[in-house]
Amino acid sequence: MKLLIDAGNSFIKCLLISENQKESVQAPTRDYQSFLSGLLKNCKPCDSIIVSSVVTDQFTDWLICEAQARGLPRPQFVRVLSEYAGISIAYSEPSALGVDRFLAMIAAFDKIKAAVIVVDIGTAITIDAIDEWGKHLGGVIIPGWDQMARCLGDVTEHVGVKAGSVRLWGKNTGDAVTGGCFYSALAGIQKVTQLMSMDMKSDPALVLTGGGAQEFYSELGGDFQVYENLVLEGLEIVANKT
Repeated sequence: MKLLIDAGNSFIKCLLISENQKESVQAPTRDYQSFLSGLLKNCKPCDSIIVSSVVTDQFTDWLICEAQARGLPRPQFVRVLSEYAGISIAYSEPSALGVDRFLAMIAAFDKIKAAVIVVDIGTAITIDAIDEWGKHLGGVIIPGWDQMARCLGDVTEHVGVKAGSVRLWGKNTGDAVTGGCFYSALAGIQKVTQLMSMDMKSDPALVLTGGGAQEFYSELGGDFQVYENLVLEGLEIVANKT
């Protein structure tokens, strides 16, 4: 059995791979200790634990100790490499690139096998372009729309802004802020992917992933393909090469 762990800012997603089946589970990141303790307890026999983490060193230390205490293999934390699985990274210091972006690009390029733009919608929205030869051309990071709303609420605390619903015609401040942030993020995705596509030599496929992929797909339309768990799929590619 292999255990793959994608530890993000909002959720921890896991994939258990045995000889005959795959099982995925998810929990909020804030509850990782009780969630992963229960998972590790029932994760025997286990050949390897492969981890993508963008959270704290405290999580890393805890997971290593917890796995060893249960007689499981030491978790292997994926690191970003300048070249891997057909992808070459644009960053001069690859370690500065988020491992989640790295793995999502690996999985997307493995699926598309052509030029692709990967839009990962999570706590932040990342947009990365890869050409037909697997060269990462670079990308942008946009604050997640709910993070925009939370930040605005913090700096206008005296107004008492509360989270509302996504509406174009907001008739209260909460709805107006929530709708404004959502549509700002949507416009950012549309404009950045348009500019990237125009600047690339081959027309890229457009891919959405992450927890907000389905929500934005309903607004972005049919030019996009949705693969919600590309980071986990990238982890599986790494696991198969390990």
